[in-house]
Amino acid sequence: MSDPTKFDFKNSGSSVAQLYEELLVPRVFVPWANLLLMKAKLSSGETVLDVACGPGTVARLASERVGPQGKVTGADISPPMLDIARSKSPLSNGAPIEYVESPAHPLKVDDASFDVTLCQQGLQFFPEKVEALKEMARATRPGGRMAVAVWGSLLQNPIFGEICAGLGETLPSSIADIMKAPFSLNDPEQLRALGEEAGLKNIEVKTCSLPLVFEQGVAQAIRVLDATPLAPQIAELPPEQQEAMVKNLQNRLSRFLIGEQCLSNAISNILISKT
Repeated sequence: MSDPTKFDFKNSGSSVAQLYEELLVPRVFVPWANLLLMKAKLSSGETVLDVACGPGTVARLASERVGPQGKVTGADISPPMLDIARSKSPLSNGAPIEYVESPAHPLKVDDASFDVTLCQQGLQFFPEKVEALKEMARATRPGGRMAVAVWGSLLQNPIFGEICAGLGETLPSSIADIMKAPFSLNDPEQLRALGEEAGLKNIEVKTCSLPLVFEQGVAQAIRVLDATPLAPQIAELPPEQQEAMVKNLQNRLSRFLIGEQCLSNAISNILISKT
């Protein structure tokens, strides 16, 4: 069983965070952020909290939607991710964004200070999930909304399923199992139960699908590993073990090739709660 807390960008270094921004953000996190914001139904002038904001992907898209009269706060525990977020130019027609270095529990924000609280692909990594959800609810004003997204299972996200299977065959389990962590909270009913335990109200859990496209093919899909907390550990392995890993992944991922693209679907579960 993988320990989700080991999938940790706090200590992974700036190079991993930069590759995450360059490789994963446009292909994975921007499409899903747009869907999350659509489900959250943002309005002009609203105040928004983005928990586990990473390099500011959701926060910046939310800023555009709520406009100059709104306000966005991004909270994350990883200094390298926050460095990237803060380095980006302000959006000319967007709300101002403040970034706060903070864990999900306790959140360094005031009570009832946001119309909408968002969390994209963070909850599964938090050591105290119920307490984190309680903190998100504390930060949300009465009458506000929360929207929390987590990945479905590895079977529902087959490109990543094959990557995890290949790592399991070629790498020590202490490294390979870390890649399973993003998919560790994959049951919609478990997500609902966590929300109920946290005292959330008017809960809906929606299972959503989007295409996942690596336009440069299998090699680009394999580079995903360089944008994860596994990267430093893989880099320390003997070259022959790294080569065996790559060959295994090339074979496994070849079934997703359509022309030059590596293409499949991805599934995420999104919890919506109205306070």
